[in-house]
Order: sequence, then structure tokens, then C-alpha cells
Amino acid sequence: MNKKYFAVFLLFIFVLSVFAACIKANPGIIITGSDGKTRVLATNDNGETMTDSAGNIIIVMTDAKGKAARDKNGDQVTQKVSPPDYYIYNKVIEGPKFSVAIPEGWEQSDASNIRLKKTSTNAELNLMVEDGQTLAQVKDAVEEFMDKAAAEDPDAVFKVETIKLCGVSATMYLYDSEKYTARMVFYVLEKNGTDFLFQGAVGNEYKESVDFESVINTIKFK
Repeated sequence: MNKKYFAVFLLFIFVLSVFAACIKANPGIIITGSDGKTRVLATNDNGETMTDSAGNIIIVMTDAKGKAARDKNGDQVTQKVSPPDYYIYNKVIEGPKFSVAIPEGWEQSDASNIRLKKTSTNAELNLMVEDGQTLAQVKDAVEEFMDKAAAEDPDAVFKVETIKLCGVSATMYLYDSEKYTARMVFYVLEKNGTDFLFQGAVGNEYKESVDFESVINTIKFK
């Protein structure tokens, strides 16, 4: 069983690929990546960030004073680097497969994963891309967790439904536990050829006031 599905009950659990490049670029925008590093994304004349055909992002190199480095022709020196797991700009989390604006009252709460936390309730929502697995395999993993939870917590309430989420059909698995005084919910779906697993957890006292689906429906997929 993949350990990440049990993380909520424990703690609720760049590499740089450098290629020298000298291209004309505007000043760019400052981002903070999942590795905690600050970078400057190069932008084109329309103010859009740039990537190459392999999906690498283009960053502006800076000197010791933090200013854009320039070559002998006065052009900014840039590098193509593999993107971090995600980066945050202007309260929007940008990942390779989707972006999501951090809702009012929520914050990004994990260094390595896209995990939103509602500060007033401590509810958490993990947004995970399931690369390398089929949709059936993701469902099997969640169902295995549910079977184990049912064996350990026989008085809990379990529910499985097919719902509409992000404009597609999704499977929702809900687990209400008095033993752990918490609700846990999984959403499994496929969008634009990519499989996703969204995992929410909230204490029982707030379970009727936290709407995970309204947050998920604001996701913009790539």
C-alpha cells in the first residue's frame, strides 16, 4: 500500500537541467519554487513566461547584486531549467499539469507537495498528479486504503459516489470517522490525459463547513 494514503493520520504527509542560453527577454517575474528558491522567469513581449518544447522553464540569470546578468551584446543571460514541482506567483500555484489560485483563508502548507490548508479549521487538501499509474490503479490504491480503514474502524461511515468535478466524471470516496474525529475524502479523476488524486481531510467539527469541491473546481488544467 502506498504510504501517502495514510499520511493524514501521521502528519498529513530542481534538479537543475542547465543549458546556457542567450535570448532577448523582458525583466520577468519573481517566483518562489517548491525547493524554496527564488528565481526570475523570463517573459516575452506579451509578458508571458516562456518554456521550450521539452517543457523547461526559462529563467533570467542574476549577478551578485541580484540584477539581471547580461552578455557582451547587452542581452539578458538566461538558462533553460527543468521546472520545480510547483512555484507560486501572485498567490497562484503553478504546477506542470495544473494551476490553482490560493483561495481566501487558505495557504500553501507543504514544501514538496501542493497542499492547501484552511487556516481557520486546519482542513487540508492535497492535490496530486498520479504519473505512471492508470486510473484503475489509483482507484485500487484508494479502495485498498478504505478496506483497511473499515477493518480498523468498523463504526465509521464509508461512501463511494460518481460525481461531476472539474467538468469530468470523478469517483469520490468519503470516510467519516468518530474514532479519529475526522472526515477524509478522495477524488479520483482523469483530465486532459492525466490522472489526478485529490485528498482532503478535516476535523468532524468543521466537516460541514469546508467545501473541498468548490476549491477543486477552480483548478485550471494544462
